[in-house]
Amino acid sequence: MGNDGGSIPDRRDLVKNKPKAEQADKANQIRALWFFCALSKRALQEPVVSCALGKLYNKDALIEYLLDKSAYGDGEEICGHIRSLK
Repeated sequence: MGNDGGSIPDRRDLVKNKPKAEQADKANQIRALWFFCALSKRALQEPVVSCALGKLYNKDALIEYLLDKSAYGDGEEICGHIRSLK
């Protein structure tokens, strides 16, 4: 049985499975959105403000960003749509 040349390998026998890329835990990502400031990446502390997109910010970090746009390097990407606290 076997080794007589009669067995033909299928594709699944020849092709190795590609390992799946590791994905960050979705629960941790969601938790980070609710407990950390999107701009400063620090834990949320009162007073907290939100934007129209639903991101949460520490109010003092957002005021600091609005007064000095260079205070946070990636601030323009994160909250460039915010022009005032109104």
